Amino acid sequence: MLCKCVGCAKEPGTKWASSERERLNCVNKGIEYLAALVHLCLVNCPVGDGGLEIFCQDIKNSITLKTVNFTGCNLTWQGADYVAKILKYQTIRRHEETWAERLRSRRPDLDCMPGWRRITLNCNKLIGDLGSCFCRIS
Repeated sequence: MLCKCVGCAKEPGTKWASSERERLNCVNKGIEYLAALVHLCLVNCPVGDGGLEIFCQDIKNSITLKTVNFTGCNLTWQGADYVAKILKYQTIRRHEETWAERLRSRRPDLDCMPGWRRITLNCNKLIGDLGSCFCRIS
């Protein structure tokens, strides 16, 4: 459904045209305003690394989003690197919140903190060993 909305499918490593980027940004704005969105599933939506980057720019600060599924999205090691950078960003934010709660002599509730809990990257064969190393390090 999302592929039809965006109206394009990308081969790994191809660039996004400005009109395609605008359509994807339009979809992102809709996702951004969904306050109850907990699971985002892009199974077999071939957005590639460029589309993943566009999506992740808007959803990395989502408070409610817990799981993302990028199965079969034509991702390469660059997409895995971008996911790893988002994980590092969210980890730093969690540490900041934990530190602030401990300064107030409170016990931080880790289950209520924002951030992704599960990321699925199945069927993206081009991620390879290099991409798995990026994800492992973060």
